[in-house]
Amino acid sequence: MKPYLQEAIWKCQQSGIGVMPEVVDAMEKVDRKLFVPSHEKKRAEMDHAVPILSGQTTSAPHMILMMLCAATIRKGEKVLEVGTGSGYNTAILSILVGNEGKVVSIERIRDLIDFAKQNLSKIKLPNNYEIVFGDGTEGLKEQKFDKIIVTAAGPFIPAPLCWQLKDGGIMIIPVQDGYFQTLLKVRRLNSGEMNRGAYEKYLEANVKYPSIEIEELMAVQFVKLVGKHGFES
Repeated sequence: MKPYLQEAIWKCQQSGIGVMPEVVDAMEKVDRKLFVPSHEKKRAEMDHAVPILSGQTTSAPHMILMMLCAATIRKGEKVLEVGTGSGYNTAILSILVGNEGKVVSIERIRDLIDFAKQNLSKIKLPNNYEIVFGDGTEGLKEQKFDKIIVTAAGPFIPAPLCWQLKDGGIMIIPVQDGYFQTLLKVRRLNSGEMNRGAYEKYLEANVKYPSIEIEELMAVQFVKLVGKHGFES
């Protein structure tokens, strides 16, 4: 097993998030060095975030492991990824959902889309993923997802993404409050009105949300989520 993955497992266990063997297996199958610039390949062998292009980074393996385990990604699910980055996380998601599943990844930086596609072409994956250009904070209208993974921190939870979760669906998203960021697990509830009271600081003002429940997982550090329902560029 890759040393950085051993460290990632230990950190995930320490966080209290249960380690899913299928996520570990998927991460074992994806060579992280293929998803970073050539001068960063040494750093890709460590459990650290790695700079890629356009001021963005690919997250540390332990953070990817924690997010995907917290989301409980399963075979056959339809998953939305907000922020394609290097394509590394997209590759892992592709393996996790398998041939019966679907991964749609949204990226707002065209250079990163090209970079991710080049990286993804280097490995054999199921024909089950798609990368699209757009504002990830708006998601994909008229579509519903079992899981949503957001790889950047906005000032609040984007309401459009909540509406695009299926009933019982889960979104893992970091949200910034002042100088601090918190990783949240958001679950869409089957019915009922949204009670903003306990969650107000995580919600966009004067915007309607479906009924959701929110669990705070841990303090984190991500790049900023830019878009209509995020930070300004």
